[in-house]
Amino acid sequence: MRNVPRPLLILALALLGSLAGCNFIELPEHEPPMAPPVMPIPDGADQAIAWYLDWANEPDITNGGGVREMLALFGSRGRSWRGTPGPSGYAVRLVLLDENDKPMRVDGPIRAVLVANPEQPGARPLMAWALSAEESAARFRKGRLPGYLLQLDWGPRAPRTGDYMLIFRWTDPSGQERLTRNIVFQDITRYEPPTYLPQ
Repeated sequence: MRNVPRPLLILALALLGSLAGCNFIELPEHEPPMAPPVMPIPDGADQAIAWYLDWANEPDITNGGGVREMLALFGSRGRSWRGTPGPSGYAVRLVLLDENDKPMRVDGPIRAVLVANPEQPGARPLMAWALSAEESAARFRKGRLPGYLLQLDWGPRAPRTGDYMLIFRWTDPSGQERLTRNIVFQDITRYEPPTYLPQ
């Protein structure tokens, strides 16, 4: 992918937090999960492809609104929240930072794209998710590291074990500022999706 968004180099922080007994990605006990991909799979791939191609050549825009950087805490393993056997999707805490590297809250639209085999010529965008500013506000958690809890539900088809990239885009409420970042990781969930038999 040309001009990929700047990487989020904090996967190690999430893993170290886990080893230290910290749980930055607390899942709410009595709240519904974030909506599954914005369009049903495989149609969801169409939206994922469109954003993936558009974002590749769109630079960040910061106009002094306060947000300087965006980080994500992510464990590269599926999490369960639907109450059904097996993982439901990826849980991510997205953190906005000011010029002093302090977490801040600016409720704006958040979108995400999952890409398979991102470092190969045949990279394939698979799924896309979107939160409006209002939905993002409902997902904000204070905790030890304030940020937006994203539950990226896989829907009926979970990704297989392999190499992936998650791309995140935050836009401020006015639409005048935006940040795009990514994480490249190996999914180690080892979750086998169900077999769909012909009807």
